[in-house]
Amino acid sequence: MALALATSLLLGSFALLFIYYLLFSRSKRVQKPRQRTPIALGAIQALSSVFTPTSVAWPIPFTAHFERSNAMASRFQPRCMELDLSELVDHICAGKLELRDSRDLSYLLRGRLRVYGWNLKLYVDGRWWIKTAKWIASQHLFRVQITTQGLSTHSSLEPNIRVVSQPGPSFDLDFSPYDKLETEMRRIQERHQSENTPTIEFSCLNPRIRFMAPDFLLCAIPFLPGVYSKHQTTRKRRTDRTTTPLFVQLQDIVALLSATGSSRIRNIVDISSEHAEALYKLEQDLVDDRDLRTEHIKVAGVDGWREERFLMTWEAGLLRSGLLFRWRVTLNK
Repeated sequence: MALALATSLLLGSFALLFIYYLLFSRSKRVQKPRQRTPIALGAIQALSSVFTPTSVAWPIPFTAHFERSNAMASRFQPRCMELDLSELVDHICAGKLELRDSRDLSYLLRGRLRVYGWNLKLYVDGRWWIKTAKWIASQHLFRVQITTQGLSTHSSLEPNIRVVSQPGPSFDLDFSPYDKLETEMRRIQERHQSENTPTIEFSCLNPRIRFMAPDFLLCAIPFLPGVYSKHQTTRKRRTDRTTTPLFVQLQDIVALLSATGSSRIRNIVDISSEHAEALYKLEQDLVDDRDLRTEHIKVAGVDGWREERFLMTWEAGLLRSGLLFRWRVTLNK
């Protein structure tokens, strides 16, 4: 009860502040434009080793995909290219750009991707602050009841949220509202008293990440509804994920399990790498498996198919970079 009350007060206050920001502050705020410099030939070489255009015309169409990117220089990083996040996401989801190797994302997300002497980093613009804040506010001001979902089946239409990590009864808390976790824990334990080893899985941020900091916004992207695609089916499916991964920590789950039932914890395992590999495989299946690809495009559209693939690789990159963790808690009977 204390957790739920404190959470509601915190998120309610944030939601009110966000509304105030939208109504009063945004109209008065003038964001200073970033100084941009032309992309040097060496930077083009670095970018082309990470991204590839879907068209074959070079080099003008390729550099046009990075119009809002900025070459920077400092004492410690004489060659640094800051990539505009919104521009990059839009071009990838629109099918104009592709990653040569999706595993490069884990380095890019940490600002440690170095190619041909250039450091490539992401610039998180205000769009992501607004989008994330609006989503958090909507989840906690306009409550939609969502219950825990089991991961016992693999649905071709929801590949990013149906990753089966092991057989048996398993529950993903990423679908449970943060302020309802105590109720969900009781429900899980009551429902599976007859099972030998039920497991609970959940995602959470690196504890060092500050609320609404750039890394926080990067971590929120896989959970946001409608990042790019406007297809209603895609947007509806993605609204099932909640803000829980952005606020919960491992110690919170352990404390709730200890307080809400008689089940004891058998073990706790960091499955971040395992989950990342499962996401990479599912993303590749969406490309290579013709039946799966056709069915997904039929339901979600081509834009939704691209967005789903991008968000799976993004989430995998967050897990590999250490910004996001994935835990599995196994309970005794």
